[in-house]
Amino acid sequence: MQGPGPAQGGIALPPLTRGLKVLLIALFGLYVLQLICENYLGIPVSLLAWAPGTPGPWQPFTRFIYQMADPPGFLLMLLAFYFFVPPTLEQNPRRELIEIAAAVFLGSTLLALGMDQFFPKSATAGWGSVLIAMLALFGLRAPGSTILLAFVIPIEARIFVALSGGIAGLTLLFAPGLQGGDYLGAFLGVLLWWYGRGPGKRRRELASQGRQVERELRRFTVLQGGQSDDDLVH
Repeated sequence: MQGPGPAQGGIALPPLTRGLKVLLIALFGLYVLQLICENYLGIPVSLLAWAPGTPGPWQPFTRFIYQMADPPGFLLMLLAFYFFVPPTLEQNPRRELIEIAAAVFLGSTLLALGMDQFFPKSATAGWGSVLIAMLALFGLRAPGSTILLAFVIPIEARIFVALSGGIAGLTLLFAPGLQGGDYLGAFLGVLLWWYGRGPGKRRRELASQGRQVERELRRFTVLQGGQSDDDLVH
């Protein structure tokens, strides 16, 4: 898959900046440390995951540190971060990023808590909900741009909104409880921010103002014709 942006043809990868490189190395190192602690040192780092039932009060916050994915799944997730972290940081001002992060965290946490009351069947951990939020945000920010899927297939970015929503919905069906609520809540958090405080709200307000101006213009009657030849002024 080509990095988010206009499709130019061929294989192109987003630049590996120093900050992105540090982030990916840090995430990879945390995963290796988790595996060593779990499988060789007997340290119960799984307590960082958000488990159903009666979780520790720290788990809603530490769930992003612990990874439930196997190595292939983890590497695919890391690759997705490589592609979508740069446009997330570039396309969104810092103030809006803080608001989006708060909306995603509150949405995913509250919906996960609610689902756990009725379906205490699944745990949640990792970056899945964060990636869903980034996919949806990218599709909302640049809906008309084209990217190359698998370096070959051109698709419009707006599809990522439906894709992230579909993943969240299927996860809710597959793993009802904390994980399903976590994923769906992250997706809804992005949408609520976008249409409640973000550009979606501003576009709706501008459209409403435009319709109001059109209604005002319709109140004026345009008279056809003008002064006749017989209307002479002496």
